[in-house]
Amino acid sequence: MSLSHRPQDRFRTGFDRLLQDFENDFLFPTAALTAFPLGGSMNIHRGIGGLLRTDLQDTETAFEMKVDMPGVSKEEININVDESNNSITITTERKEEKKEETEGGWLVRERTFGKAQRTQVLPQTADLSKAQVELKDGTLHFTVPKREVPGSRTLSIK
Repeated sequence: MSLSHRPQDRFRTGFDRLLQDFENDFLFPTAALTAFPLGGSMNIHRGIGGLLRTDLQDTETAFEMKVDMPGVSKEEININVDESNNSITITTERKEEKKEETEGGWLVRERTFGKAQRTQVLPQTADLSKAQVELKDGTLHFTVPKREVPGSRTLSIK
């Protein structure tokens, strides 16, 4: 008997989906935007556990951001830069592999599939017009240089 047809395997798969739905719906709600200290936000869509995890670092001359994209090719990634609100939005989709298997069944199947989107708002000093990005070893590496922002000044009354 194929392992995927055993009742306990169907139960495990269903239970795993239930736990993933709980995580997505209650711990990381699909529609909710969560504020971050630098004004960033994220939107995690159902079914992509662990994808689009982000590190953002403020260096002396730039903002450095790394985004985990395991198993995703650059053709499957869409990056939108919105200079009006200083944000970068990353959208991707990991499609389920469809294979006809005639023998054997799954022993473990934990990988998730679906769409994911992440929006990161950067401080006003970020110069998104000069942003650069590369995909290396399953991680997107962003470099966003800083620009000079005029400080406050006093006005003389005439």
